[in-house]
Amino acid sequence: MRRIWLAATVLILGLGVLFLFLPRIVEALLIAGLERAAFPSPSLRVTDIGWRQATLADLRLGDGEASIDELVVTYSPVGLLRLQVNQIRLSGLRVAVRLDGEGLPFGSLDAPLAALGGGTENGTAPAMPDVILDDGRVAITTRLGEVVIPLEGAITTAPDGVMTGQFTIPAGAVGLPDVAARELAGGIRFAATPERISRVTGRFDLAGVVLANAAVEAVTLAVDLDDGSGSAHLTVVEGGDALDLEVEAIIDELYGMPDLSAEVEASATAASLLWPLIGLPPPIERRASLSGSISGRLSPATDHPAFAGSMEISVAADEATLDATLTNATFTGAPDAFSGTAHVALAAPEIEMPTVHATEIAFGADTAFAFANGTLTLHNRGDAQVRARRLVVPGILATTEPVRLPLQAAEEPALTLDFAAADGFHLAHALKAGPVHLRARLWPDSAVPLPVDLELQALSAPGSWSPTTGYRGTVALAGGEVLLPDRQIAATGAEADLLIGGPDVPSEAHLRVAKVTHRAEPALFAPMPARAEATLSGNRLTFTLQANAAAERAALTVNGQHDLQSGVGGAEVDLPPVAFAPDGLEPEDLAPILKGRIEQTTGTVALAGTLSWDAEGSASNLRMLLRDLSFTTPLAEVVRLNSVVRFDSLLPLSTPPGQKLAIGLIDAVLPLTDGIATFQLRRSGELVVSDGRLRLAGGEITVEPAVIDLDAPENRIELLVTDAALSELLALADIDGLSATGRLDGRIPVHIEEDVIIENGTLAADAPGRLSYDPVSPPAALQAQGETISLLLSALTNFEYHDLRLTVDREAGGEMLVSVHVAGKNPAFYDGYPVELNFNISGKLDQVLQRSLVGYRIPDAIRERLSEFPK
Repeated sequence: MRRIWLAATVLILGLGVLFLFLPRIVEALLIAGLERAAFPSPSLRVTDIGWRQATLADLRLGDGEASIDELVVTYSPVGLLRLQVNQIRLSGLRVAVRLDGEGLPFGSLDAPLAALGGGTENGTAPAMPDVILDDGRVAITTRLGEVVIPLEGAITTAPDGVMTGQFTIPAGAVGLPDVAARELAGGIRFAATPERISRVTGRFDLAGVVLANAAVEAVTLAVDLDDGSGSAHLTVVEGGDALDLEVEAIIDELYGMPDLSAEVEASATAASLLWPLIGLPPPIERRASLSGSISGRLSPATDHPAFAGSMEISVAADEATLDATLTNATFTGAPDAFSGTAHVALAAPEIEMPTVHATEIAFGADTAFAFANGTLTLHNRGDAQVRARRLVVPGILATTEPVRLPLQAAEEPALTLDFAAADGFHLAHALKAGPVHLRARLWPDSAVPLPVDLELQALSAPGSWSPTTGYRGTVALAGGEVLLPDRQIAATGAEADLLIGGPDVPSEAHLRVAKVTHRAEPALFAPMPARAEATLSGNRLTFTLQANAAAERAALTVNGQHDLQSGVGGAEVDLPPVAFAPDGLEPEDLAPILKGRIEQTTGTVALAGTLSWDAEGSASNLRMLLRDLSFTTPLAEVVRLNSVVRFDSLLPLSTPPGQKLAIGLIDAVLPLTDGIATFQLRRSGELVVSDGRLRLAGGEITVEPAVIDLDAPENRIELLVTDAALSELLALADIDGLSATGRLDGRIPVHIEEDVIIENGTLAADAPGRLSYDPVSPPAALQAQGETISLLLSALTNFEYHDLRLTVDREAGGEMLVSVHVAGKNPAFYDGYPVELNFNISGKLDQVLQRSLVGYRIPDAIRERLSEFPK
């Protein structure tokens, strides 16, 4: 009996000692188990243990990723032998999760947690007990900072292994370094087996958020997932109507090859927090709206998950809209590093900027893209094309046909988007295009726009944009041709380099033209090389144009400026004096159209002045110098023409009234000298002669006011002759022995067609005079006429007339014929018997022209204008 009591006593003492040290033993066993499961640095305390319940405290796992203040486990002795517990209650759970891309989500716990997902050695997952969570907190580290979310809830497990659970987020404040939320609340319900989640519903509400000094009124996320199919709905409302965002996503076959579709609708002002969050520049004015959709199939491979589908995006900002569509799209990789291919189509009804306005823009290309380290690159896989219905450079150019810009494939990325730059979103592009054909109108807002055709064989346009520097880029053009079809003017071999500067860097343009030609026959001007330089600073464009002709013996320079906003501009034009000589430079060398029309030219021509234009049209203040210009034409010979002619318009060519010119001699049938004229060239092509005076045979010829239509096949002018010396007129005939006295007055009508025609010009003596024909040896033709002519010659030896009239006529292409009617007597002929005679005279009039220029002096008014012209 004593032995029995002794054994019982020892057993009781042994059990007491075991029970006393049981917590320490359990602690050691649990820690060892956690270490075998590869959980780093596990620690815990067993504060209470009994037949049906055990309490653990201060459980710590990893490097601070997880901790539990108190864990209470309830069980039955029989169930405990089967490694089954009834319930686990967690109090003071703290979990740290990283979602900032800087490390694993659960840090040092990622590996052991992943190993636990494999189940037991025989592949069967252990039965899950009911779990109750009190006062839980999840600390999530994001790119913006750490956010702490309170949690409480429960998970129950049915006999068939199906788990159902519910967690709620008690209303409470959430804070980040630059983010504060007045209230976060929500909850989630789910049903699952160890293999898969069969049902999830949840809703989360965030209110009173302050982010980057912007107020977000509400954020709501709702999730509904049933057996691998479901939807999620996100709405964000920013204060002051700055942002409205709504996202709807639908997923099917979550546990197989998931089909994903989503739609996004957003509207934001320039002040919205959306732009700094996504790294894009805000709209300049008003609001920007975005709508989009994505659909496709996800292949959730472990290493390289892939997505194949399509995407559509529409963006509208500052009254401009951009639609983007991605079809046949494939993505491979992770959210922070992926690559793929897609057919990209972009469309915008209108793009308006200060320097360009385009309508109905479209872009299409097969592209390859890659995203890594916050940078997205886009390559053309084949030729692409940009189209626009109309392109306008305000006040300068407007296309008349749709524009097509073919883009060429290249090794460098066509587009690079950097979302990770320190100062925000960066964009870079490197485009190559060609050939390009544009049909447009220059000065489209003017009364008479000028059609133009542009051909470019190659175009390259690298550039970049950042919030700090703005846009900077270059455009290089090669193999260009510019044609003005209405003027038949072409510039070939054109090359250009355009530098587009940022806010503080002026834009520059350099243009070289191998040859500017006039394609009409005959040409208005000879082929010439040209060079242009331009700089754009703000809205102000300054430029220089240089053109050379006739082996640089004629050099034209134009310096100007143009305001792109107002359309107002001006230029200074300078053509230094060009000297002509019969054995040197001729006008036809500069203007082939003058070949055969102006020959044997001497003298000097120069041009200087200004051009100006605005939205209403253009004007000129150009002065052309004509100094001692002499030449011959099929209609006349002009000697020593001097003038400074002012032009107030180039297109069409015109002058103001009151232009003056002086002519030493003009031989247009009649030898007219000492001429001075006042005229105007109208825009309609009419030459208005308001005053003209010339000398003829010691008398004066006045050109009566006339309007000459330069485009008409025929024009008329009237010459009024006053006090012309009969003796000088007859001397022009150069007939031996012919002389006369007296002065003549009259009119000479002149018809100008392809030649100069005179019809019935009449001159009459203003008083009686004397006419004598007494050659030393009469021409043989007269001597052979017989006695009648002999009597006539006798009467003319000293004929005193009281009536003398000359009639002047000339047909086209013929010689001038002067008919003489004279009435009077010869005192020695039949005692002064009255006689009336009619005869014609002609002679070598041109041989006396140069003699009439002896002592010619340029009129003072013309000489003064010549002296004022720039040297």
